[in-house]
Amino acid sequence: MAPLSPRGEDRDRYRKNERSSTRDREHIRDRDRDKYRDRERRRERHSPRHHSGEKRDKDRDSYRSGSAGHQPREHGRRRSRSREHKRDVAEPPPHSRRDSKHDRDREDLPPPPSKPLDADRQLPGPPPRDESVRRGPPREEQGQKEEGEADQPPPKPAEQPNFGLSGKLAAETNTFKGVALLHHEPPEARKPTVKWRLYVFKNGEAQDSALYIHKQSAYMIGRDRKVADIPSDHPSCSKQHAVLQYRHTEKEGPDGMMHKATRPYLLDLGSTNGTFINGERIDPQRYYELLETDMIKFGTSTREYVLLNEHSAA
Repeated sequence: MAPLSPRGEDRDRYRKNERSSTRDREHIRDRDRDKYRDRERRRERHSPRHHSGEKRDKDRDSYRSGSAGHQPREHGRRRSRSREHKRDVAEPPPHSRRDSKHDRDREDLPPPPSKPLDADRQLPGPPPRDESVRRGPPREEQGQKEEGEADQPPPKPAEQPNFGLSGKLAAETNTFKGVALLHHEPPEARKPTVKWRLYVFKNGEAQDSALYIHKQSAYMIGRDRKVADIPSDHPSCSKQHAVLQYRHTEKEGPDGMMHKATRPYLLDLGSTNGTFINGERIDPQRYYELLETDMIKFGTSTREYVLLNEHSAA
């Protein structure tokens, strides 16, 4: 046999490729057809018609016979997967096997009575109530109990937490030489502009020299020499007995006008034996204004302190 020309080789190669392409297309078509049939079987299996044996047999017979009543689904159309379709599928079919079985059960039940019940016949009711057994106090006792409860005072409300200042933190911060001070200077504390002095007398006789009390805004009086500016060693005096505080306050003058000035005040710090101004005991934790020539005493000490200033008459 003579060898093929180059032109004949191209023709054979072309025909071979055509046959291979044809086989591939047929294989793809068969595979798609099998997939479609499997999908249709699954849909039929999960469809409501699957629950009805009569409908399924009818569809199978019509499909085999190729009658005009059965129209296969087209390849290009797909079944809707919307929520409404799923909800419709989930509902039981109107003529399912379950319904038919239920109908058979109902057929087995006896027929209803043809005659109504006699009017004189009494139906069984609850057992008679035993009056001897009481499940609670009588109504009279209940009424008395309610009246007694009404007379009682209402319960006191629970004590609410108090988040106010207790003074302990201030006591820790207001310390001097390791001693917590009982006095906190007010915002209106000022140094005096007048040179005030205290003259000490004992049994009518002057003692030592005068005490100059104009160099700071407050002076502590007491037995504790660590914090006392004016020490008092008498046993009737407390460690922190009283304080002399200068305050910038407003006061009405002789002309009826209000005048602001820095004035001396005396404050008792809750001492045991008290503080006296001109022989009268003052209330603790309360400011008392001091005037010129006022006489001050602490506890039962016989020492007397007379308040004067640089403008006082000799």
